[in-house]
Amino acid sequence: MKIFLNAIIAAIAAMLVLSPLFTSSTLWSQSPAQPLASPPKAGGLKSDSELALSKFSRNEADLPKGPSPRIEGHPDLSGYWLPSRKDKPVGNIGKDLPGFKLPLTPAGQTALKYNFEHTIDPESLCIVGGIPRHDASALPFQLLQGSKQAAFLYWYTTYRLVPFDGRKHDDDPDPSFFGDEIGNWEGDTFVVDSIAFKDARTWADENANPHSDQLHTIERWTRPDAATCTWNSPFWTPGSTPNPFIISGRGFWGDLTRSFASTPARKITWMRLIFNPALVPLVPTASAATKRSRHYHLLPRRIIPL
Repeated sequence: MKIFLNAIIAAIAAMLVLSPLFTSSTLWSQSPAQPLASPPKAGGLKSDSELALSKFSRNEADLPKGPSPRIEGHPDLSGYWLPSRKDKPVGNIGKDLPGFKLPLTPAGQTALKYNFEHTIDPESLCIVGGIPRHDASALPFQLLQGSKQAAFLYWYTTYRLVPFDGRKHDDDPDPSFFGDEIGNWEGDTFVVDSIAFKDARTWADENANPHSDQLHTIERWTRPDAATCTWNSPFWTPGSTPNPFIISGRGFWGDLTRSFASTPARKITWMRLIFNPALVPLVPTASAATKRSRHYHLLPRRIIPL
């Protein structure tokens, strides 16, 4: 018994000593003297977005011609959208700004420096990139437009559902990587208004740009023709950026046979999600949690709200 008790005491002591090594803050941090280098990619590419741009992007000359399709009086944004080769540097929401740098306040510069020197890219830890990072990525995505909801399907088995049924923001929404988002149509433009973002374990883009929980995005999605989907949004996070500025991007029509919902089974699943989410098993099943949670990470045989 004495040996057994000594073993338990030794185990507890070891846990107390080693526990800081396994806390989220330590896992999240790294030595400032050893900033994380992006893993090497084929052809000298430095990021997943650069690799995706090389692999998936399309030349504009090869795109189909014609007007955008319409559904229920609006442009049909549904499609498998590939990156534009003209959107460089990829993954950077400052790509259209001088020097590709965000106009950050001193506090914002400090936050950016901290991200570079003390954090690891959240997506390398399998943490959801969220918005605006997913918008700025050069990875393909699929958009499925229903009558009252739109589904954005991303790589890394992540997606978000945007309702446009007239609802308002929740009074006290739970912070999430995609924010509490509601959609509506302004003419031929689909507007996605998002608030209540997480401000920990998140970068605004692949360039480690910071944002706070006060981030408010207003994405404006359009489909000017059959082959093009565009978006833009003001970016402003109080304390980090002095004034709002516009970030934007576009996608080109892709081959639907390579899309995320290309198989009949997947198409049925996504259609059920859009037209009747109640048919899909959710965890947890509490009605209040289900109502608030519209962002999911796919795992085999079940769907878990983030």
